[in-house]
Amino acid sequence: MDPLFKDNLKVHFAGCENLDKLTALHSVGVKYFLFTCYPFVKQMLNGKLSNRNRNNIIPSLVSSLGEHVIMDSGLFTLMFGADKGKRDEAFLYTWMLKLVDFVKETGFKGTCVEVDCQKILSPEMAWSFRKEMKRLLPNNRIINVFHLEDGKEGLNRMIDFSDYIAISVPELRIHKSCTYKTDVAHLTRYIKQRKPQIDIHLLGCTESKMLKENRFCTSADSTTWSAIVRWPKLPFVMVLIYISTLEILPSSEGFLFNYT
Repeated sequence: MDPLFKDNLKVHFAGCENLDKLTALHSVGVKYFLFTCYPFVKQMLNGKLSNRNRNNIIPSLVSSLGEHVIMDSGLFTLMFGADKGKRDEAFLYTWMLKLVDFVKETGFKGTCVEVDCQKILSPEMAWSFRKEMKRLLPNNRIINVFHLEDGKEGLNRMIDFSDYIAISVPELRIHKSCTYKTDVAHLTRYIKQRKPQIDIHLLGCTESKMLKENRFCTSADSTTWSAIVRWPKLPFVMVLIYISTLEILPSSEGFLFNYT
């Protein structure tokens, strides 16, 4: 096997901003987690999140339980979720500053997803946010996110700048001009060949076949497992069944993909 494309991928289970979900995942041995700072930053903007708030323990707790933890910025919810609406530069800059405050106040040492505002503002404004966030959080790794608005030139610039880059799989899936399964594989290989040492995250990627085809990437995240919460009449064992369909095996390094 080409060492550039060796097996490496770890699936991070999303939804860990919820203590019950985090507890459930920990109970079945999951070691890779993703949580969103969205509810916490929103409370900070409303002046409601204090050091005594039990949600403030999430960053330190999830870090103590996991081999690797990613904190999402909450931008997807602001753009497309329950709190979607028109957002200007001032609002998103304030959001980024509160996100930084949350990281520093809670002592979170894990990886942070940037405030990828290309779709709301512009790629150039995203660069302004990107550089500022890197300056303000020198002790955290930051995942920089490629969007179609960046184009090839923007992607090249991002690869040269970043040591951890993400591809939004759902974005490619819904874009009419993309054959997303081909494009994901093309993008990941292009990124890795241009900068072999870079880490790659597959945002919102839950398909086993795609994960196997891109197993040289560093990480991916999945919310599919939490269907058990959305349909509570399903037996809890469905969580274990879902995990087994990903062919994940426990090891000394956490949950790894088995490709042998």
